[in-house]
Amino acid sequence: MPRIERSLLKAIAPVAFATSLLALFAAGAAAFTPPAAPVAYLSSPRASAMQDYNSWATSWAGPYIGYDLVKGIAAGYPDGYFHPNRSLTKAQFAVLLNKAALLGTYPDQDLAAVSAYQWQQAGLSPTAVSLPSTDWYVAAVEALAARGILHSAAGLDQPITRLQAATWVGRLVRYQVYFRNDNYPPFVSEFVLVHDPLHPLDEVPPPGFADYSSTDPHYRSVWDAAVNWIVRGLPPATDSSHPYLDPGGVLTRAQGATLVYLFRAEMEAGPLP
Repeated sequence: MPRIERSLLKAIAPVAFATSLLALFAAGAAAFTPPAAPVAYLSSPRASAMQDYNSWATSWAGPYIGYDLVKGIAAGYPDGYFHPNRSLTKAQFAVLLNKAALLGTYPDQDLAAVSAYQWQQAGLSPTAVSLPSTDWYVAAVEALAARGILHSAAGLDQPITRLQAATWVGRLVRYQVYFRNDNYPPFVSEFVLVHDPLHPLDEVPPPGFADYSSTDPHYRSVWDAAVNWIVRGLPPATDSSHPYLDPGGVLTRAQGATLVYLFRAEMEAGPLP
């Protein structure tokens, strides 16, 4: 996706943009199949060593799972299985996002130097969370909370819904655009935002999910994830209808692996190493 300045996108009439987006959706189920990740990762010992490798390697999610395993973003269970159809907990998805975004790996924004107004511009609300230092996910959860990606440490052992996952991804997209793109060359991504979070919601075209309303309080974040083709939805019932977000559905490990791969691909703005 070519990088487009927000000022240019804001100048596009909402109706025209919504029409063009619908045209993409109207291309049918194939439009919602993520682009193939490098299949070479499937032959890596780290991927092929999974006990259930043969059950997911040839599936739609196989290349993304393989990439995430090789890059250390995702890992299998102690039993040696990946279990792609199991649900992801909030804690597990927090760890995936943290690793995919390389938070703490490279020089990052000095959060203490960010003003309240800058956070407001980005539509993010940093949160301080308190967790036992022995929790395996504490570093990831604290990193995301400090950047306004997640707002609570409650229910981290519970499955994350597709709406919650889309919301976290959308917030992470905004963090990337507002606090990384201009300051840290390794993170000059191709993410785009078609609205300023301070503008009224009715100035923004809907993301086009058949089962999701623009009145939802998390709409802006879902839109930012959807317009960058990270959250694509489930295939529509017909070639001319919108895809489904299935907001209350539980995110599977295969779906989570795909989401974080697509985020990482856009974040690096080019072929992944």
